[in-house]
Amino acid sequence: KRCPVTGQEGETHEWRAASPTDIRSVCPALNTLAAHGYISRDGKNLSSLQIAYGLKACYGLSTGLALFLSFGGVFLIRGPFKFVFLGALHTINRHFDVTFFGVEHDASLVHRDTPRQRPVHPPNLSPSKFLSSVKGNSITPEDPRLVDHATVAKWRIRREKESPPLDAMHAEIARGEMGIILGVWDHQDPQTGAHGIPAGWLKNWFKDNRLPDGWSPDHIQELLDVVKRSKAIKAEMEKIRASQ
Repeated sequence: KRCPVTGQEGETHEWRAASPTDIRSVCPALNTLAAHGYISRDGKNLSSLQIAYGLKACYGLSTGLALFLSFGGVFLIRGPFKFVFLGALHTINRHFDVTFFGVEHDASLVHRDTPRQRPVHPPNLSPSKFLSSVKGNSITPEDPRLVDHATVAKWRIRREKESPPLDAMHAEIARGEMGIILGVWDHQDPQTGAHGIPAGWLKNWFKDNRLPDGWSPDHIQELLDVVKRSKAIKAEMEKIRASQ
């Protein structure tokens, strides 16, 4: 069977760890596409269209949302004349100080802030304080506890206190990237009716760039739903700040 995204024969999209020559980025969503073969597993020579196809196939994003993220993201990184081709995944790592606008930002939930003296180098991928707690032994891959928009808001407040101020665009990117995965993996607790992401899923995604075992998209994730979830995170953050 030929994968329609990568063109590889026999692609079954099982997870594979990156080899020493493979390239990865600061973005767990794109790294996961490569780890599961939804884009080139080596993370090289990627076009915006290939990324869009991968986002649709892997996460169940709508065509409009996938195109918006892929072409829009590459536009912000490479500018108006090169937005159809990203190149290697680590192109994303360049801090916005040295790109057209850029999508990489400080106060990330998965990596430390970028040293200003070396903004063109990949950010330090050592775990932030947040991710260190998520990677702790208290959370297993099967952990059923749910992470919802209120939990994400608390995490974002914590990281933004530790980091240089975010401009409005990058603050929206930071909320939106979590809004996407909250929608993709929306899970309802059968006993309480609460919604969120199983903590074990999120830990594996952040830590190993790995999809949940046996998971496949069960709905189409639309742009408007992401906007709604991002607004919910922002509203909760404003509520927390007002109470402090």
